[in-house]
Amino acid sequence: LPVLEQVMRMMNLVAQEKGVEMTYDAAEGCTVLAAKDEIHQVIYNLVDNAVKYSAAGGAVQVSLRWRSEQVVLEVADNGAGIPEEDLPRIFQRFYRVDKARSRAAGGTGLGLSIVQDTMEKRGGTVEAANRPGGGAVFTVRWPYAKEGERL
Repeated sequence: LPVLEQVMRMMNLVAQEKGVEMTYDAAEGCTVLAAKDEIHQVIYNLVDNAVKYSAAGGAVQVSLRWRSEQVVLEVADNGAGIPEEDLPRIFQRFYRVDKARSRAAGGTGLGLSIVQDTMEKRGGTVEAANRPGGGAVFTVRWPYAKEGERL
């Protein structure tokens, strides 16, 4: 199974329990040079955050595309979004946007820094932005590799 499909199946129960709708759309042939567990960790951290910070009735959309020598993963939600002043710092280790809510939701505050470290190690990037209609979107770009691990 492609890694994205594994993560989506794994997270589906958590999303259902929270009343969050999860959808994904993946193009064929999205392969990158990275270990399967690294890819899993990147996708899992982003999808887990999107579900965690979505309210009941929320939606998380994940898309995987191949764009000009890059494999692009987008994880979008329609939650509260990220305060503008926090956006530059969310990839720092242990940084939390909402200290009380993060503790209540669990986690270490390391997820996004792990994602960024992994992407830098593999020659890729990760960025976060707020969506115009509300919510956040995380965009991960990997260099495409013909003979690589399938996302």
